[in-house]
Amino acid sequence: MSRYSDIGWPQGHPITYVDKMKAPLLVLQGANDPRCVKPESDQMVEKLRSIGVDVEYHVFEDEGHDFSKRANQLKAYRLIAAFLFKQFGIGPEGGTSPLDAAGLA
Repeated sequence: MSRYSDIGWPQGHPITYVDKMKAPLLVLQGANDPRCVKPESDQMVEKLRSIGVDVEYHVFEDEGHDFSKRANQLKAYRLIAAFLFKQFGIGPEGGTSPLDAAGLA
């Protein structure tokens, strides 16, 4: 039994369940990731977009599985924050985005 089956996660590759996905998705991909390889992320993103799921896809050309470069980490955090602001309907007030207001833009 895998560590995931203990908590009720389905077995198999995520592409198997892609037709059930409806929520918007943010994908941050390291181009040199040996575990979650870019061609599989490309395939997942393409399939999700083909069924109408809103997907933001960002590839970090100089990263692997973990983002080790500080500049890339900060960019990833900004992308995550912007994605969440968008999904929760937190928009600009007075022409200033929440990221600008927080000094993160």
